[in-house]
Amino acid sequence: MSKYEAGDLVCSVAGHDKNELYIVYEVQKNWVSLVDGKYKLVTKPKMKKCKHVERIKKKVMEIKPEETTDLQIKHCLKVLRKSL
Repeated sequence: MSKYEAGDLVCSVAGHDKNELYIVYEVQKNWVSLVDGKYKLVTKPKMKKCKHVERIKKKVMEIKPEETTDLQIKHCLKVLRKSL
C-alpha cells in the first residue's frame, strides 16, 4: 500500500525534474501519477515511482478525475509555492 493519496503535494527527489512540485493525481501500487497543470496535464500525467517523490503537504486539494482541471491544479500550485 502506498503512503500517498490523490491531492498530496509532492516534490521530485530523482530524475531530470528534481526539486519540481507536483500534485498526486492517482496512486497505483508503487507508482504515482503526477500533474502540474502546465507541462504535465491531467490528460497525460507523469508516472513516477513512489520512492522518487517526497510528500511536502498532505491533501492540498480534492482530486476528482472527471472534474479536476489543469487550471485548478496550476492555480493551487501557484498559491502553494508562495506559501512555501
